[in-house]
Amino acid sequence: MAPRPYGEAAPGASLPAAERLFTAAGLAGTWAVTRQIADARTGGTARLEGLARFHPDDGGLRYDEEGVLTLPGGQSFAATRRYLWRFGPPVRVLFADGRLFHVLDPADPEAELVHHCGDDLYRGRYRAGAAFWETEWHVTGPRKDQVSRIRYRRTGTSEIS
Repeated sequence: MAPRPYGEAAPGASLPAAERLFTAAGLAGTWAVTRQIADARTGGTARLEGLARFHPDDGGLRYDEEGVLTLPGGQSFAATRRYLWRFGPPVRVLFADGRLFHVLDPADPEAELVHHCGDDLYRGRYRAGAAFWETEWHVTGPRKDQVSRIRYRRTGTSEIS
């Protein structure tokens, strides 16, 4: 079954689901990740498929993603990324070097998130359901006009009890 478009109602989608999910215990473990990056300037869409793992670390959880990114022309290559998740409230998502990426309020996951990166502006939202969560980022700037949709499905068990 194809994933629902971001923002479309899904069975089990609710704020209580987000408040349970966006905790160290709720995220720990392994997730299948699918990312589609639609580029309005070129008309192409890149796609990543892989795994995201949330591991306990000293300050919360470390997010490690590994996958294969396929470009619109068919070229594929390995891709990785790392974030640090810190649980407050609110939840802070940091880049691997400790710089703040964004702040997430699990009580309001669909509130717009904003991140400035040089001349680029990232605007995003989260959504949680009973067995998935997803994010959508709109990226605009002098050389960017993209929408990135990322969907996560649980594949393993929690690493934190």
